[in-house]
Amino acid sequence: MFLPSQYKATDFVVPGKGKVEMIYTPADSGEPVKYVVHEFSDGGVAMGMFNTDESIKNFAHSSFQYALEKEYPLYMR
Repeated sequence: MFLPSQYKATDFVVPGKGKVEMIYTPADSGEPVKYVVHEFSDGGVAMGMFNTDESIKNFAHSSFQYALEKEYPLYMR
């Protein structure tokens, strides 16, 4: 059985020179962590997306099941 992942992304036009950052704020009131994604010297496009551990595990499991069902070789790296 294939369990599709839900990828959610946000993208936007960067109108000009500037810095795009992502901030992770822990739920337990821990110190936020800031990541510089890119420092634009001109305009462009930026995108942020995520995937959960559960979704990644479900995709791996469905890949194994599909390979077993179809008797395909499955290689891990």
